[in-house]
Amino acid sequence: MNISTGSLHHGAGSQWYANIPLAPDVATPFTVSFQSGGKVRTNSVAWKPTNILEADSLTIRKGDALLLTAIPPEATTGTVVISVLGVTNYNTGVISPVVHTFNESGTFYAVGTYTPPSGSAVSSILEVNVLDGHFPGNPVAWVNVYRTWVCSNLPQVVIIDHDPRLTVRQTNSGSGVGRVLNVLSTDPEERYLVARAGDGGPILTNAFVRGFRFGYASEGDITTKNVCDTGDQLIGAEMIASSDV
Repeated sequence: MNISTGSLHHGAGSQWYANIPLAPDVATPFTVSFQSGGKVRTNSVAWKPTNILEADSLTIRKGDALLLTAIPPEATTGTVVISVLGVTNYNTGVISPVVHTFNESGTFYAVGTYTPPSGSAVSSILEVNVLDGHFPGNPVAWVNVYRTWVCSNLPQVVIIDHDPRLTVRQTNSGSGVGRVLNVLSTDPEERYLVARAGDGGPILTNAFVRGFRFGYASEGDITTKNVCDTGDQLIGAEMIASSDV
């Protein structure tokens, strides 16, 4: 699979997702090709402004940007001031939303104030929770055996979606450890999972658990290699390891 704009990544299970850079004033077209061009689909994605006067709190990823405005539904003229408290201020109009990038994790507050040509100004405040996190690489797990996976840089508020063929359980991590997961794969394959900024929110990162099989004794041959004068025997057993790579 390939995408013409942005970057394509493996999602949970058989899903895929893309990070596509957006333009504030025009829809961004993109083309996705499947099976080395055997099927091609073209679409576009538009950046929807976040109206601070109407929006609820948001959860986004570190490095994401919001297209911010603050206008009543009936407004056609007037001035807008967007203040990201403790960071910066923007002055604009009703037809020109502003782009603000949240480069640090944490909780931020954006205040939007609309002033009409005549009459009183109206304002509101938007809480923006900015999350950061990542998986510590891609673990290898013995098929049908739980693997303990310490994810110290994955906050508790991050939602984990995973391949339905992969079992993921969280254990009590204690203080200062982050997340501790127990993962189990039933096949010697790569099974993907993703970390989301909130339930159904944007994907922070992905990873996969690589399962492998390891068999011995009853799964392989057992032969006598040598018999000592004392009657002791040297036994050889075949061991089998398999994975998808």
